[in-house]
Amino acid sequence: MPDQVRLCVCGTLEDFLQCGAPTLFKGTMIDYTLDQLFIHLDDGDAAIQEAVLKVVVQAAKVDKALVEKKADLNRLNHRTPVMCDKVQAALDGYEIVTD
Repeated sequence: MPDQVRLCVCGTLEDFLQCGAPTLFKGTMIDYTLDQLFIHLDDGDAAIQEAVLKVVVQAAKVDKALVEKKADLNRLNHRTPVMCDKVQAALDGYEIVTD
């Protein structure tokens, strides 16, 4: 059940970030949200990782530089850098395919 809740919240956050002008979300709101998202980007469940990735990429439309900074910082702290690399690749217009 908790994973279903997290998946639903990711979808909601992704939609929420599209509901207003990016300037409405800048600052503390997006900074704090990204900190929490990057924790879950390192989850052991691939479905959670992919759902969080979509939200993080959407958040980049609010503050791309901040998302890049968070991806770079978290790359060193996560169990594996793959998801942070996927964030950067998505921001660069690429997709990393993994098995």
